[in-house]
Amino acid sequence: MDKNNILKIIVGVLAFILIMVLGFTIGNIIEGMPKKEYVEKDITFIGVITDINNNDVLYVKGTNDNPKDFRKTYELKLNDKVIYSYNNEKIEFNILKIGDEVKVTFKGEYADIYPPLLDRVSMIELIKQNFNKEK
Repeated sequence: MDKNNILKIIVGVLAFILIMVLGFTIGNIIEGMPKKEYVEKDITFIGVITDINNNDVLYVKGTNDNPKDFRKTYELKLNDKVIYSYNNEKIEFNILKIGDEVKVTFKGEYADIYPPLLDRVSMIELIKQNFNKEK
């Protein structure tokens, strides 16, 4: 073997080692960077109950006090984990009546159908009862 071939092999090996070291270093830097975790936030809006369907579906129309996105009528899919309250006291679902003003708290997005479906409701807080209408 002549000197040129040996020199080419040495340069090739050194280039390979340099690439490996750089890759390892950059990989460790990227791995050590703080990771952004996606945390779903609670979304809250105020509305008026427009219809009650058994104990598992409630229809609430957002008031004009809300941002524009939350002035529609929403279908709330309820389950046994939903907390109902009034003045920071727990209440039963059957206290809620059509026409009552409520604050609805849910997580995530809502289905783009009519009426929009909120299926991850966590809390319904009674703000003001409507005494003029019955359920």
